[in-house]
Amino acid sequence: LMIWFQCRSQRLILRRGLLSARRRPLLRSARRRLTRSLQRIYSATKPLIYVDGESRSIGAIDEINKLINTTNWPTWTTAFGKGLISEELPNVHGVYLADDGDKVSHDYFKSSDLILFFGPHMSNINTGIFKAIPEENVTVSFSPGQIKIAGEVIRDVDPRQYLQKIVSQFDSSKLAKIESPAIATKAPAEPSPSDALSQAQFYHYVNPMFRRGDIVLTETGTAATGGKAFKLPQGCSYFTCVTWLSIGYMLPATLGAALAQRDMQGSQRAVLFIGDGSLQMTAQEISTMIKQKLNVIIFVINNNGYTIERAIHGRNADYNDISPWNHQHALGLFGLSREDASKRYFSAKTFAELRTALDSKVVQDSEGVTMVEVFMGQEDCTGELKELLDRQMAREKSQ
Repeated sequence: LMIWFQCRSQRLILRRGLLSARRRPLLRSARRRLTRSLQRIYSATKPLIYVDGESRSIGAIDEINKLINTTNWPTWTTAFGKGLISEELPNVHGVYLADDGDKVSHDYFKSSDLILFFGPHMSNINTGIFKAIPEENVTVSFSPGQIKIAGEVIRDVDPRQYLQKIVSQFDSSKLAKIESPAIATKAPAEPSPSDALSQAQFYHYVNPMFRRGDIVLTETGTAATGGKAFKLPQGCSYFTCVTWLSIGYMLPATLGAALAQRDMQGSQRAVLFIGDGSLQMTAQEISTMIKQKLNVIIFVINNNGYTIERAIHGRNADYNDISPWNHQHALGLFGLSREDASKRYFSAKTFAELRTALDSKVVQDSEGVTMVEVFMGQEDCTGELKELLDRQMAREKSQ
């Protein structure tokens, strides 16, 4: 039994200062550690900056960016930290992929004598199955409520305040001269127009479409793994899956992000990359995107089922198959007129067909909801997913 009745309510009025963190002076021991931290920064000959997603919780994004600009040190992010700093800076080299990435970055990372690690989030997914974790003895890490210096945990310290002290006392003239790694930024060779789409080339190929202010989202699976290769313009936000891997999450997350972006900044756009299996979990929210007249481009990666699950376990198992949908009719089903739905759906199996979609007026204007369906092999994957698939195939051969 439910009984409804009206309640009188009044908005709570708070003084501005009540919600801001109270600044406490650094203890003498913390001041000593601050001095030692500055000395380590000045003496480092092979330093780097590593930015992870918990930097949001620290509330020190501005200070981190200032340090990256001031030191000009080589800088990487995790997938979770992507979008928090400008990737247009020459000393920012994207997501650190350990031995799945380029050898120069990996060698520099492993031989570094000082790593400033901001906002660590040590899940197996965010760290490339624990391969992208820095050496503890050369790392100073900043986490919510604590700092860790070469393995020594210092609790009850405001990491933002500590970092602010470093930035305010920092003297760039005292930095040791360093030789930055010569990292090749060359993308894979330009594919032939007739080539079939592949995971290894797809993300590099679509990268130039991104604009400042875009929200880019990559769903659990091949999209999240492949999206690490993106180089985003300044002002882009990036959301991906780094812990729970709840398939289907990113489509309604795109809806929420696009609504929030419109309220805050006016008309912008969101770009979602999602697999055909994940799409079937929450596809109904496309209707809300259409109803709300949001600007969203949805890349549906049709690889005939749950490729991430095939890589992990059950490569040939039928439980990783899905009932295929005819995505050509999705936009019409969810509310667009037949004419608009036909204009806003594209299908691509080759790079020539993908180029047609990317160059179209609909995608260029990015007004309303657009779907681009791209077809790839059901075992086509990169990074740690490829490693897991290779191990599974090796076990099959040994049986």
